[in-house]
Amino acid sequence: MYKVFEHIVLDAGQKSKKQAIVNGILEAIHSNDLRKGDPLPSVNKFIQKLGVARMTVVKSLNIL
Repeated sequence: MYKVFEHIVLDAGQKSKKQAIVNGILEAIHSNDLRKGDPLPSVNKFIQKLGVARMTVVKSLNIL
């Protein structure tokens, strides 16, 4: 349902999971998988799909 998760890559070599989420969402926008008016997944969905802490997701969304 949410193509945004296809763009988020969390790997051990990255410094920040928060930045990976931000970069993934921006990539989804640039590739038109996420368009103006499309809803983002809920914070709980990010936590479930990515296995990250709630605060990581909240901080990522605040950056955007």
